[in-house]
Amino acid sequence: MTTTLSVFRNCGRRLPLAVLWLAPALLAQDPLAARLQAVLSAPPLDRAIAGVRVVEIETGRVVFDYHGTTGFTPASNTKLFSGAFALAKLGAAYRFQSSVRAAEEPDAAGVVRGDLTLVAGGDPTLSGRAYPFESCHPSGDAGAALHTLAAQLASRGVTRVLGDVVGDDTRYPYEPYGSEWTVDDTGDGGEAPVSAWMIDDNVTGAGDDARGVHDPALTVAGRFRQALLDQGIEVRGQARTRHRQPNAPLLTPETGVELASRASPPLNQILQAMEKCSINLHAESLLLEAAFQMHGDLMSRAQALDEEKAFFASRGVPPDQFELHDGSGLAHANLVTPAAVTALLLAIQAAPWRDTFLAALSVGGVDGTLEHRFGQDPLAGRIHAKTGTLRHVTALSGYAGNRFAFSIFVNHFFPADRAAVLKAVDTIALEIVKATE
Repeated sequence: MTTTLSVFRNCGRRLPLAVLWLAPALLAQDPLAARLQAVLSAPPLDRAIAGVRVVEIETGRVVFDYHGTTGFTPASNTKLFSGAFALAKLGAAYRFQSSVRAAEEPDAAGVVRGDLTLVAGGDPTLSGRAYPFESCHPSGDAGAALHTLAAQLASRGVTRVLGDVVGDDTRYPYEPYGSEWTVDDTGDGGEAPVSAWMIDDNVTGAGDDARGVHDPALTVAGRFRQALLDQGIEVRGQARTRHRQPNAPLLTPETGVELASRASPPLNQILQAMEKCSINLHAESLLLEAAFQMHGDLMSRAQALDEEKAFFASRGVPPDQFELHDGSGLAHANLVTPAAVTALLLAIQAAPWRDTFLAALSVGGVDGTLEHRFGQDPLAGRIHAKTGTLRHVTALSGYAGNRFAFSIFVNHFFPADRAAVLKAVDTIALEIVKATE
């Protein structure tokens, strides 16, 4: 029997005793419901707005619902949508392709008589991260990929470039920032501009000192120009860019000869880094590339989101219960219900790529954003989930063992309560796991 408890509490308002007296009888019928309701009714969640839904995977039966059809800001739970959309449309083996092109072959003396154009393929992996996933802390050299491309040119006998080095990111319309992003959530790469060219997650510095680069394509072009010089290749021109504005058609490449190329790691490895470490730029890239591959002429981020929404609506996720403005979850205007997220999680379970997606989620107490959660509880390893964090938002959605899909949102809590809110969310997740035994 479905236990629905949202009638007992409505965003902190007291309800009549005639309603409240029913609660003990219903709670007694379901120990899990009683335990979850106890956490939801106690500090600090009693002065926040929370929503929880738990669904049995095998049957789709809702076993607990608390404000399950209320809209919440999902933060990085948005990445569940963008990651699943990309995996469904691109496939686990998909690799982003980047290339260096010129108008014609170098002459006999190795001279490129014109520009060198770096044509972006949307690859988010030009960073110090290790693929397959090892850690959320990059330790390698992001410039290594550019030096490899420069070495390819040197091996072809290129000695001089008479033109400019052009960073071409026209694969996607140039919308570096989401329309609903705010300065409150900058830092740690949060403000990194979106581009079809990405290097070092499009930020400079690290941690709280991270700042988005002004123009990612220009940064890549400049660093590649230096890589050419390091290879002993003379470059007469400067670094410059080529962008495409939103709602403008895809531009025909000006250059026709490929002189060097790079393929990214496969998508399943990129997805692991994105979900486990909650990398915003990866999520935006995966959303845009999935839509680009559907049409070949992506006009805007809004078009990509429309395609994503239609895709999930066709797979049982109620379209009137999720409204997304980006792929990463930075947008405060994003609105999702716990019911929509659990519907998404059930749709993932029914997909042929289910195991690939499950492997990309953080494991409680083991890795990613859940590595230091759950207080070393031995049951934590049975939780595979995605976190979400904004200023007044926390979220946790995923799977409890093989039995339940769950979604937990807490919005509008005070910053001083954050640690206690996270502990309460962890308690709820652990109680769900206990019910699988």
